[in-house]
Amino acid sequence: MVACPLTRETKSMLIRERLRLLNPNAIRLNVARAEIVEKPAVFEARSDRWSAAAALDIWYGYPAHADERLHGSQYPFHELPNVFATPHSSVWTARTIARHAPQMAANLDRFARGSRSSAWS
Repeated sequence: MVACPLTRETKSMLIRERLRLLNPNAIRLNVARAEIVEKPAVFEARSDRWSAAAALDIWYGYPAHADERLHGSQYPFHELPNVFATPHSSVWTARTIARHAPQMAANLDRFARGSRSSAWS
């Protein structure tokens, strides 16, 4: 499991050579920032089946504006066997949703009224 903050020390921490050390029966779960693992190495690891599966709750690219549509990566992870990908949503538990729901509703109300302010600002 990869679950650490993105810092200078952790950026590209998991490179091809380290991923090759995985047990072939291992399931790699990444809930950290994408840049901790080298993107080409992640794709190669699953393409060549260095491990049994990968669960990726990571996003390699974020939209710069509301109209931009990104698919998370230039690599077709969705075509690989035993890859489970979510849009960086592992943080969303029932408790988190309940805690944020009033702020989300307030922001939607502000948006509907044409306001640019946010409940989080």
